[in-house]
Amino acid sequence: MPPKVGWSRDQFRFLPAPDTVVIGRRPPIEAVFPPDLPVGAQDGVVVAVDGTDVTSQVRRLPGRLLYRPASGLRPGPHTVSLTFPDSVSGSGEPIDWSFKVRDYGV
Repeated sequence: MPPKVGWSRDQFRFLPAPDTVVIGRRPPIEAVFPPDLPVGAQDGVVVAVDGTDVTSQVRRLPGRLLYRPASGLRPGPHTVSLTFPDSVSGSGEPIDWSFKVRDYGV
């Protein structure tokens, strides 16, 4: 079951937070779902990092998804996409957020 029409990225909580800079190449990536997300809706969500499907590596917990990159992300910008497939077409509109990776603090 896809997110209801009218949900926005602002109703989810993401880590790293959108538009932030993280230190280290293997940051934990997490999406916390709104409390009114229908039961079972997160089971079909497809997760991609920089366009690469990482769904099989995602740990699913009640109300959240967790992912830690197996290999380090390169320094620079990265985009995470969550796609809730539509039960009719099998596709859906992604919910995206971006963050930057840096090797060291300034």
